[in-house]
Amino acid sequence: MVAAEYAATFRDRVRKLVLIDAMGLWHDDAPIADHLLVSPEKLVKLLFHDPSKPEVKAKLAMPAEREALNAAIVDRFGALASTSHFIHPIPERGLKRRLRRITAETLVLWGAQDALVPPSYAAEFVALIPNARALMIQGAGHLPQIEQRQLVSEHLARFLRD
Repeated sequence: MVAAEYAATFRDRVRKLVLIDAMGLWHDDAPIADHLLVSPEKLVKLLFHDPSKPEVKAKLAMPAEREALNAAIVDRFGALASTSHFIHPIPERGLKRRLRRITAETLVLWGAQDALVPPSYAAEFVALIPNARALMIQGAGHLPQIEQRQLVSEHLARFLRD
């Protein structure tokens, strides 16, 4: 969402834009799940299609040493608190009206099994951004760059190279 806002505002500074499971739009018929006030177990289910994957387990792993564990908890809380400023209570801040201003070639990558932000939002980003296209990443939830790192990396490299 922040990258889309930047690209819409500073059009001459952005040649290529990648949005991965972006927020910033809202549909009453396909609401974005509330991930700020759910249990850690529910959050994992919202973010990942397959929490048993080694990549996901590594991302979710917490340090065993007490000081490092405390620091990791504070970091995760800080990240959630920071994003909540942009997306709570509803992540609609008028971005829909500004997407038409984006001139950058845009790739919208989306986890096909995203339980947080429904995949239908990818189509809307593509419809509203000139020169945009979407790629659905199978076997991935809201964080395809973690669950399907190799595939996402290949798509990104190809898009940025061309």
